[in-house]
Amino acid sequence: MAAVARFRFVVFALLAAYFVGMGAGWSLQPHGIGGDWHYYVDGARALFGGSYGEGGRGGVHLFADHPELTTGPLSLIVARGLLQFGANGWFAAHVAIDALGLVAIFVLERAAGLAAPLRQRRELQVASLFGGLLVLRMWNELALTGHIDDALALAGLALVSWAVVARKPYVAGFALAAAVTCKPWAIVAAPLLAALPARRLLALAITPVAVACAAAPFVLGDSRTLAASGKYNLGIASDSGLRVFHLAVGDAPSWLRAAQLAACLAVATLAVMRRRPEAVLFLALAMKVSLDSQTVAYYSAAALFGALAYDLIGRRSALPVWTLFTYLALHSSMDVVANPVLRADIRIAVAFVPILLLLGGAVYLRRLERGQATQVDEGESCTPSGRA
Repeated sequence: MAAVARFRFVVFALLAAYFVGMGAGWSLQPHGIGGDWHYYVDGARALFGGSYGEGGRGGVHLFADHPELTTGPLSLIVARGLLQFGANGWFAAHVAIDALGLVAIFVLERAAGLAAPLRQRRELQVASLFGGLLVLRMWNELALTGHIDDALALAGLALVSWAVVARKPYVAGFALAAAVTCKPWAIVAAPLLAALPARRLLALAITPVAVACAAAPFVLGDSRTLAASGKYNLGIASDSGLRVFHLAVGDAPSWLRAAQLAACLAVATLAVMRRRPEAVLFLALAMKVSLDSQTVAYYSAAALFGALAYDLIGRRSALPVWTLFTYLALHSSMDVVANPVLRADIRIAVAFVPILLLLGGAVYLRRLERGQATQVDEGESCTPSGRA
């Protein structure tokens, strides 16, 4: 397995090519990407002066008139570029989304190498192989539904992780801003910037300024843009994790999206305060997926990405335990468990089990490490000077 892991990115590329071929029906006919890709096609055209839907205005009025576009302007600009490849950009989008998955895994590996330079390379490669295969399996759900914005946001968060470990505040701040400009929920990773050893305030200032500059044309061009951003909410599914909190199936309350982001930011901040910045992406994205009102398959890609980030950067094991746990809980269990109430409990467990184990046990683990270090120091102090 270690020998195979040396060529893991060849394996990843072959798997991604297989997914592209399957999604395209092994042909060049435009039936490979379905789902929501038409939103990006129509939005990208409307962003540059076209109309959106029946009587819908584009340009600076796009997000005010159409709050169902829960994406950002940067992702629509990328989608506009993909339209140049013909067939409404469907094939180019599929290839680009799967390629972004490879890029995200590669960047996480580089971050892991910087975080633990003495870690065995073989161990990291095997963990990346196992975890990467699971992530790419769910990442392909983004490609099948055409969610280029989620893929861009997750790749941007991978770059944020690398920049924090590499101590590059400028890169971290702009990378997070780009991720948020692609998909607004990426702001849940903002507490990770506080883990920078220096110039963290600079990074924390860059992100809102850059996001404000990107949003300024729409906010200034149409005063309804900010109010419209919180209007659109999907209904609550019967197996959503929100059912654990006794929210009824059907229309979601207007405050739900803000409450979800607040919970994600809170757990990410707690991770930084507990000196577990390597767990920020995992805990924040797992919380997001657990509290989503819908349980669409492509949502799971974010939680798996966060779990792999922690398995590579935060752990020293060849087995990506948390990635496997998240995959089984969010994907495999959905095919096995028929009871929607039990599925809702499992989705909530995806967030709260790692919170309890990684943050609740953080103090105990640090005390244990300090105790072991103290025993080593005492043992050395008792060693005869001639043999020390």
